[in-house]
Amino acid sequence: MHAFVTSRVDYCKSLLNGLPAIQINKVQRALNAAGRLVSHVPPYCHFTLFLRELHWLSVRQRINYNILLLTFKTIHGKSPV
Repeated sequence: MHAFVTSRVDYCKSLLNGLPAIQINKVQRALNAAGRLVSHVPPYCHFTLFLRELHWLSVRQRINYNILLLTFKTIHGKSPV
């Protein structure tokens, strides 16, 4: 489940960059639902702590990380893939 959801977020990271928060929140809810399914967290439990426990970044952080990593690899002459 994690690989499927995060691969879709990573695949669209350049499209998701710069979107308003309301659009990012929709993707974040899908990531949270996948995390709840994986870790068996009750629906009304605060999920941020479980994201940290799973070592998952939020969608906004994940987008920023992937774009910064791509930029770093491009500047330093490493393969961006």
